[in-house]
Amino acid sequence: MKRFRRLLFNVITAVSLLLSVAVAGLWVRSYWIYDVVGFPLVKPQHFATLSEARGGVQLTVNVGDSNEPVHQFGIESHSLNELESILPQSTTTHMMLHPPFFAWYYFDGSHSGIKMRFYMFNLPHWLFLTFFALWLVFPVQQWSRLRRYVRLNRCLTCGYDLRATPDRCPECGTVPQKM
Repeated sequence: MKRFRRLLFNVITAVSLLLSVAVAGLWVRSYWIYDVVGFPLVKPQHFATLSEARGGVQLTVNVGDSNEPVHQFGIESHSLNELESILPQSTTTHMMLHPPFFAWYYFDGSHSGIKMRFYMFNLPHWLFLTFFALWLVFPVQQWSRLRRYVRLNRCLTCGYDLRATPDRCPECGTVPQKM
């Protein structure tokens, strides 16, 4: 069981490291490239988009009142400078290309004759990076503690000083490994 827990902990640490590096890369990329992934929801006129721009991640849920399908699954990437020159200047465009941090918006209006409701949630990249990086603190702390215990000739299980009894820990009974 202990071996399984250690393996699981190592896998979680490795995944956390990979996610931290990926989020950091996407964070830097978001200042030049606008990425968006769109996917339909339950009803054909409902769809959601997950996008990133200028250090923020935005989830937008669009609820249409028409029976026509509005959006299909798709992945797009655009230069932010290109989008700013093409898209009309509006509050929605500004929120899309310059997402504020920790924001929630509700918009009710129409687009191309279709009545739409937009729900927008914005979170900064650094929040995700902090969350994934916190998982890396625990293995580093454990590794540091074990190195210190070996250097100071302490029991790796309980930390008892083994200078007087190097064959067995009198506190927990653990036999130290010979290195």
